[in-house]
Amino acid sequence: MRGTVLVNLDKPFTALNGHAWRVDLSDWDDSLGDPLKFMLYENGLPVGWPNAPRYAIEQWGKGRYRIEDNGLIFSATDNSDPNQAGKTYSFRTDFI
Repeated sequence: MRGTVLVNLDKPFTALNGHAWRVDLSDWDDSLGDPLKFMLYENGLPVGWPNAPRYAIEQWGKGRYRIEDNGLIFSATDNSDPNQAGKTYSFRTDFI
């Protein structure tokens, strides 16, 4: 990860259905680039399950996420409330 810049995501996150949460990324819209190169991090560690279908994030969670409508729809890796669990979330747009 040398030279990689992680961008911190600010709380509060908005609760959606099931295990899904949303954070607005409209300030980053022009620089997000290819969603396939977007990587979410939880406590500094990459989260697997990128580009998951919305229903999978809501139903199963476990770190699934996707970029949708200028926002990040995601779930914590342990399905906890990311506003209360004391975890940090960040991302990078150049993963590969």
